[in-house]
Parts: sequence; C-alpha cells; structure tokens
Amino acid sequence: MEPRRLLHGAGFTLPELLVALAVLAVLATQAVPTLGTLLARHRLALAAEDVRRHLEEARREARLRGAALLVRVRPGRDWRLGCPCPPRDSCPPCLDARRHPGVRLASVRPATGSLRFDGVRGLASPATLVLAAGETHCILRLALSGRVRRCGGGAHPC
Repeated sequence: MEPRRLLHGAGFTLPELLVALAVLAVLATQAVPTLGTLLARHRLALAAEDVRRHLEEARREARLRGAALLVRVRPGRDWRLGCPCPPRDSCPPCLDARRHPGVRLASVRPATGSLRFDGVRGLASPATLVLAAGETHCILRLALSGRVRRCGGGAHPC
C-alpha cells in the first residue's frame, strides 16, 4: 500500500473565502427588506382575520340575543374594537393594538365610532375598515347582510 500523499492546492485560499463571504453579505442585505415586508404582511393577515372573526361573532351574538348590539371602534395606532354590547352600555375592549403590534387601524368608514348589528333582522351597519402594517394594507368590508369580506389592497393584497 502506498502512503497517502497530501494534496497541494486542495481547499480554498483566504482571498477566495473573503470574496465568497462578501457575496453572501450582499445577498443578505437584499433579503432583509424582503423579509421585513413578508413579516409585516403576515402580521397584517393575522390581525385582519382576528377583526373579521370578532365582527362575525358580534353578528352571531346579536342574533342569539335578538337585540341590537354595538361594537365600538377606535382607529389609529392604538386601535381598539369593543366587545359587542347593547347601545346604551359602555363596551369593554375585546381586541386591540397590543395583540397585533405593528398593525394600525388606518381608517373606518363611516366614522361613527361604532358598528351596529341588528339581532332581529340580522343586518349590520355597512362599513369599511382599513388595516395597515408598513406600506401594506388590507381592507375589510362589513356588508348590510352582516357578512365580513376581506379584500386586498394596493400592490400587496393581504
């Protein structure tokens, strides 16, 4: 048997490794903004689904009680949706910005401060809620029928 000979020139030189690391660093800097956008879209989609579920639950609760219920809405960075409650009561908050950091309730139309659900006829006050995270936004439409539909918005739908 022949003894193993050391292969000269096997492996990488220091300059080659430095070039490879520099290329990886450039690629990583390109991926970071994309990752940030992806995370913002994910947070936005989770918040939109929570708001949609909250509004549908309010509609169901109004139907079960057979009476009108309100969901108080406060838009902004520290947004809040109240628990469904009778029109003259003060509603405690159920869903708010603390649960979804980085997501804001950009606007609510009409800006009445509350959404009404009629428990007798099963109807709701039509409204449009716009949630936003960074440059991405998501639109929730509350129809007269009380159904909530999630629509995309801008170049990046939720």
